[in-house]
Amino acid sequence: MSYKQIGNIGSDSKYNDGKIVGPDNEPSVDDKVTAFTSPGTFSPVKSTGTVLVVAGGGHAGGNVGAGGGAGGLVLTPTSFPFPGSDVTVTIGAGGADGYPNSQPQAPSGSDTTFGPLLTAKGGGGGGTYSQGSPNFGPGADGGSGGGGRGGPSPGSAGAATQPQQPGVSGSSGFGNAGGAGAPMAGDNVDSGGGGGAGGAGNSNKTGGDGKDISPSPAFASGSQPYYPSLPPAAAPDGHDYGPVSTFAGGGGGINNAGSGPINSTGTGGPGGGAPGLTPAPQSPVNYTDGIANRGGGGGGGSLGAGGGSGGSGIVIVQEADAVQGNSSGIWDLTAIYKYRGDGKWLS
Repeated sequence: MSYKQIGNIGSDSKYNDGKIVGPDNEPSVDDKVTAFTSPGTFSPVKSTGTVLVVAGGGHAGGNVGAGGGAGGLVLTPTSFPFPGSDVTVTIGAGGADGYPNSQPQAPSGSDTTFGPLLTAKGGGGGGTYSQGSPNFGPGADGGSGGGGRGGPSPGSAGAATQPQQPGVSGSSGFGNAGGAGAPMAGDNVDSGGGGGAGGAGNSNKTGGDGKDISPSPAFASGSQPYYPSLPPAAAPDGHDYGPVSTFAGGGGGINNAGSGPINSTGTGGPGGGAPGLTPAPQSPVNYTDGIANRGGGGGGGSLGAGGGSGGSGIVIVQEADAVQGNSSGIWDLTAIYKYRGDGKWLS
């Protein structure tokens, strides 16, 4: 870094105070990123930007249940227009525990909204074994659909509703169907995985992939402070939830190969989708939840156990060239002239 000095520059200088004014800075501007993991208000600095909106994921079914669908995901173009006023942001919750055992499917997630401009639809709940009708529940429709419960009359897959939303919420929206439950083969039961923003759920209990947002010019692929944390790659349940720039993975379903508590788990989709937990020696086998603020679907519950809750949603807004990158020292007037001409001088 160089410094400009006024005075005492040379023996023939008419300035002689010797004061250092400051570093000779090249003007720069940086992007502004605002992330919401709870309700809030967005105050635009620029007239356009890029917005990511992810809804809450669906709860998984229990009792050899199907995976919950991921929350719908909206990723706008980089030139999405902002209004000339504040925007109210709401964050959708994941589908929660506490539903009756007469219900054929678990609760769906809640919508996330960016004012009236953008809506991501909550993920569909996974099908469960029900004491009501039907016994083998279908996946619920949602941003991404929930998986269907396997059985003699297996539950159908939940459909994806995000791509059908009006305006940019649909044209730049991502969601996929869950996987249908598989027909019983002897004593073997496979429940479907929930759909993800990047791919459909499968009837072999695997959750659909989430969507990697890093190809968008607004978002980087590496770890960023505005990305919610993920469990480590070597998570205790052996499931890799990453990469960090991926959101809205579908929850994994459960397989049961007989009348006892012997289960195998479907993997959740990358991007926060939860697997059903690998069986432990203890009984009943526990379940896993979708990752918070990533919109992942919950993982299916084993024989005699409930399913996992969905992960909550998020909103991330990127405004390009919105904050001055350096603010101390002095700047070359030619550089200032150029930056002002390019519309990048923010003072």
